[in-house]
Amino acid sequence: MSDTALWFIAFCLILGSEMVLGTVYLLAVAAGALAGAVTALVFAGGPGPFAVAGIVTAAGAVIAWFFRRRLHRISQAQSDEVSNPDEGREISVGKVVNGTARVSYRGTTWEARAREGELKAGIWLIDHVDGPSLVLRPKEPPKSPQDKA
Repeated sequence: MSDTALWFIAFCLILGSEMVLGTVYLLAVAAGALAGAVTALVFAGGPGPFAVAGIVTAAGAVIAWFFRRRLHRISQAQSDEVSNPDEGREISVGKVVNGTARVSYRGTTWEARAREGELKAGIWLIDHVDGPSLVLRPKEPPKSPQDKA
């Protein structure tokens, strides 16, 4: 059996394993085996296919590592968005008593307080949910004294 056929069989076995296991790194190894098969076909065997397979596998593993890292960051951001669906929603604050207010949100009454500063009547944004309370931030950043001049 020729070297090319052996490299191609290795490629098929590795690719099949990747389909069963679902690891991105096996794709890099499969690409290396395919590159080894092509090199064996073009250069008729020798040590060349091993070197090419190693280089392609290493490059593929590095690419897979960066891809997985980026994918993890994207999925983490989506997870935060799903677990905090109230964040950034507008809420209307009416009467404020002792720095807190009772507000209606999602069909029920919540206690609301300001993240920082003093809670005043008006439109606020939900910063986060803290147990049975909504922690709010101003819809617009407070204007500094220099802006009034």
